[in-house]
Amino acid sequence: MWIGFGVSTGLLIVFSVVVLSLLRSIEHDIAEQSDVARPRSLAAKQLEVGLLGYALAVRTFYQTGDPRFKQTAAEEAAQVRQHLAEYERLASSTEQRELAARFASQWREYEEFAQSLLKADRLSIRDSERLARLRIALERFVDEEMQGEADRSYDARRERTVGHLRGILGGLVVLLGGGLLLAFATSIVVSRGIVRGERALSREHGQLEAIIQAMADGVMVFDMSGNAIVVNDAQARLIGYENADQMKRNREYFADRFELADLDGNPVPVDQWPVSRVLRGESLREWQLAVRRKDVPRHWVISFSAEPVRNGEGDQILALVVSRDVTRRKENEEQLRDSEERHRLASNIAGVAHWDWDLTSGTIHWSGEFRQLYGMDPAAGPSYESWRAAIVPDDFPKLDRAIQQAIAECGTYRVEFRIRHPERGVRSLLGAGRAIPGETGAAARLIAVSMDITELKQAEEEVRRLAESLERRVDQRTAELAEANFEMQAFSYTVSHDLRAPLRGIQGFAHALVEDFSASLGDEGREYCQRISAAGERMEDLIEDLLDYSRLAQQEIVTKPIELQVALDEALQQLQEQIGRTQAQISVTQPLGTVLAPPAVLIHVLQNLLANAVTFVAKGQCPRVRVWSQKMDGHLRLNVEDEGIGIEQRNLQRIFNVFERLHGDEAYPGTGIGLAIVKRAMERLGGTCGVESTPGKGSRFWIELRKV
Repeated sequence: MWIGFGVSTGLLIVFSVVVLSLLRSIEHDIAEQSDVARPRSLAAKQLEVGLLGYALAVRTFYQTGDPRFKQTAAEEAAQVRQHLAEYERLASSTEQRELAARFASQWREYEEFAQSLLKADRLSIRDSERLARLRIALERFVDEEMQGEADRSYDARRERTVGHLRGILGGLVVLLGGGLLLAFATSIVVSRGIVRGERALSREHGQLEAIIQAMADGVMVFDMSGNAIVVNDAQARLIGYENADQMKRNREYFADRFELADLDGNPVPVDQWPVSRVLRGESLREWQLAVRRKDVPRHWVISFSAEPVRNGEGDQILALVVSRDVTRRKENEEQLRDSEERHRLASNIAGVAHWDWDLTSGTIHWSGEFRQLYGMDPAAGPSYESWRAAIVPDDFPKLDRAIQQAIAECGTYRVEFRIRHPERGVRSLLGAGRAIPGETGAAARLIAVSMDITELKQAEEEVRRLAESLERRVDQRTAELAEANFEMQAFSYTVSHDLRAPLRGIQGFAHALVEDFSASLGDEGREYCQRISAAGERMEDLIEDLLDYSRLAQQEIVTKPIELQVALDEALQQLQEQIGRTQAQISVTQPLGTVLAPPAVLIHVLQNLLANAVTFVAKGQCPRVRVWSQKMDGHLRLNVEDEGIGIEQRNLQRIFNVFERLHGDEAYPGTGIGLAIVKRAMERLGGTCGVESTPGKGSRFWIELRKV
């Protein structure tokens, strides 16, 4: 029994050794499958993802023009080269190394062609189609050749492993516990490889998400059922959503909330929307549509570009739609068109003619107004020679010098010259232009205008003649004024000396008669003498007022700051006798302020206003006068208000005229010149005066002068 036990034990040991050997072989195959075949398959997948990222970056650059996507394309190309290096490192057979070399050759052709396109200004349809064919060929090569070889290698090793497993199936029954442990260990090894692959794919997906989110234009990716599965934040902001997650809806959701129309206002049905067309395999580029959101009062003009996304077999798997808000651009274009139309109409109305000279090619463009202005044949081609022939020969040299100087200095010119119009004869024009520099800095273009100023020149000549005539008339008027001023001075001298001397004689004789012959004159004679004396005094006052009025028109006015209160106090002092005799009550509201005026003139004006307020009151009434000031936009208004007899509305302007009296001398004595002196003084000082009055209630006279 012990021998049998020993033999059995030996056989068991031998069997165990064999089983362990086979298990090591199986473990080796599994490790190679997970560490070589699967990683190589994953590297092939990563090559395919990198190709898609590179193609998307290239296409996005041409859709947006954003130079950042050139950098993104370079980064994606580097990723492709890195994955290819990983695949070459994992290649263990001649077939695998040949596949890597073939992919590298096709990738270089695709990358070089794409790089040449990135340097170009625009992407033609032909280049776009060739770029797509090269990309699809690469994707098919990766999917069918490289991925297929990795899968076949994995399957062959798997079959060999299954054969080994069948050979030791009986032993596994005995060693079930060990087999289960081995299976568990194998699953861990394989799952680790799968997890690594999934992480790599997740990283590639994250990179694509980052590219889409970084785009300034709105991007939406739809599956073939019309569900939005990828939306960037720019798209959400473009049409008024708070975040991109709110837009991950199906096409029917957007059809309920949005309306699309072409730029002529024609509605676009849902089956013709950009997403609907691209789901049918169509490609779109910069299709501009008016978009209105129904749930909020907002609308945009959006440019749509769309492209179907296909797999290696060429079957469409996704729909890519890129949106750009061009509302502001369309508004600017409309404003520019309106501005150009207004400019054209204004030029046509004003008779402004435009011409444009390409100095590099010698090409000249004339506007329709230019041909009309110069009388050019509408059928004749524009040329410098025909333009020169229309100009009066004597005027061409100065015009040519101005133009050549503007071209040499890249500056401007402005010259008046004459032309000979075939129907309208000689016309005067104003020419102006600017030389535009080219890339080298030298003038490459001359833009100029011409305007008919014949009527203006004629008007200037007429104005010149009128100015000369006016100057002669002014000289004549000045001489007349000088003569009148001389006569006024002579009159003032006569009034001051020749009239006063006889007047004083009459007054003196009247006083002498009263003093020397009072007894013989009797009461009636003495009354006559008193009347003669009173009339002489009134005549004396009238002469003094006339001289004051005359002096205001002749004397030089020198203004200086003066306080109104100081001038008012002086005027009141000069009227002290009249104020005391009439028991007038005068109240002043201080402060009155400071104005610019000659002190003597201002005091005289205030004296006349106050005397007027104290004089014109009802019989038996004590005069009450109130004085105050108020600010009036850079001026001060001084008000003198009384409670006198007032003035009727029809007489408010008359009272400022010379010798204008509304009442007889018996009722209210005076010369009728006081208010005329006030008005003349205000005119000389650059101020104003006026009156507001109600008959029976009083008047308010005011003057306005510049305040300090």
